[in-house]
Amino acid sequence: NPCNSVTPPRPDKAIPEIWSVEQAQTFLNAVSEHRWYAIYLIALTTGARRGEILGLEWENIDFEGKTASIQKTISEIGGRAIVGEPKTKRSRRIISLPHIVITSLKKMEFGTGFIFTSSNDTPIVPRNLLRHFYSVLDKLDIPRIRFHDLRHTAATILLTQDVHPKKVQELLGHSSITLTLDTYSHVMKGMHSETADKMDSIFKS
Repeated sequence: NPCNSVTPPRPDKAIPEIWSVEQAQTFLNAVSEHRWYAIYLIALTTGARRGEILGLEWENIDFEGKTASIQKTISEIGGRAIVGEPKTKRSRRIISLPHIVITSLKKMEFGTGFIFTSSNDTPIVPRNLLRHFYSVLDKLDIPRIRFHDLRHTAATILLTQDVHPKKVQELLGHSSITLTLDTYSHVMKGMHSETADKMDSIFKS
């Protein structure tokens, strides 16, 4: 069949759904008293994946250096939390933590093992986190996005605040900066006029 030798075109990537800063703050305010508040805060301020956050252990946190080491991830099989390796080699990384995250973690009860656990002191089943996430969203007047879109929200906020894409790539654990630029091309397009304006300010007579 001659069609077998034809490479089909790749569909355009869908533009990620994200929250504005105001919408993200509305959500954080709604969960500020919940024991999983720090999970959502880390997601929205670092872009870490859900499984990476649930896989954090106390020994992975450097409070003085304000960093977290991504070494494990939590996935779900048959309704059970499974401890595994990060998604890719690049995913095993050290990320900077904002002061607000450090402050939130310090308010929690220190211990050994996983930072975020169930009432039985076992790793959180991702499904249970999602159940709580969507139950909160259903009560708020903000878009009902996926948990993974918190990652996109964090990246978009950083890029629109002029953080270099290379820094965003390293924070997210993307395999290459090309992946970062492709994923957030819609954000970069919106910055083109800004670069032109800067050139105008430099070379205007």
